[in-house]
Amino acid sequence: MGDMKFSMRPAFWRSIGAALVLLVSGCGGGGGDDSNVISGEIRVTPELASEVPRNPLLIIQARVAGSGAKSGGQASLVAEQRVRNPKFPLRYFLGKLDVKSGRGGLSGSLVISARIIGDKLSGDTAKPFALEGRSKESAPGGGGGRQGVDILIQKKVPIRFARKSRGKGRAGSDARSARLKQAVPAGTRAASAKSISGAITVAPALGPPPKGGVVFIVVRPAGQTGVPPLAVKRVANTGFPMRYRVSEGDVMIQGMLFQGSVSVKVRLDGDGRVGVQPGDLEGSGAKPVPVGSVGVDIVLDKRH
Repeated sequence: MGDMKFSMRPAFWRSIGAALVLLVSGCGGGGGDDSNVISGEIRVTPELASEVPRNPLLIIQARVAGSGAKSGGQASLVAEQRVRNPKFPLRYFLGKLDVKSGRGGLSGSLVISARIIGDKLSGDTAKPFALEGRSKESAPGGGGGRQGVDILIQKKVPIRFARKSRGKGRAGSDARSARLKQAVPAGTRAASAKSISGAITVAPALGPPPKGGVVFIVVRPAGQTGVPPLAVKRVANTGFPMRYRVSEGDVMIQGMLFQGSVSVKVRLDGDGRVGVQPGDLEGSGAKPVPVGSVGVDIVLDKRH
């Protein structure tokens, strides 16, 4: 009985819950109430297998059928589960622990979706798209639970890492692009109280600024090491000097407050992959700054 009590702890349920739920639902013979369990298999189409990020984050969601992610918003979201570094094909389950606060359970007609993105906590945000798939509409069966709700991930959807200016005509767009490349002195432009902005330049000693690659702006709480960044922003290298802005919309963990004293570090990654590679450029702010600061200029003065 000691083992049985231990198996019902939340942490243990998360680790082997899928196997236990499938065993009960498959052998229960109609006994018990498993109406709050949905299970199935998630596969990635062979054409997209090579597009899965190195450190993927899989987001599984149950929504009210017909509502859609855009039209229904959070009101249509019934349950959500996140799996880091999944291996496909993946046997999944959604249970009571995944149901959103205020929801009675996994009742009614639902659609289950699966979405793969680069895992920011692992530093993999190089791929500017998500891989998605969804199940057919599913309603509870006679036995209460739902099995065999399979999902095939077969769609590639672009991700916008930074907002783009909406200009009228090419001339307006070119003018805005030029302004974005200008280094702005401290205090000359206002910024949101929940953002940090400035300019990024390359030290003359490192030679002409490289072309291409990806620029990562990483914000960490001042004086803290060995913890996940507070916020990360990824932008394409469009040339230097380059203006940047990191805001509360770039925080790593939902609900984390973008505030306090922070340090800013910038890396120009030549291949956009996880980890530092030879030739990458790096630079850090001279000292910690409070969130809300403007003119926080960074010089890339180190070459790996």
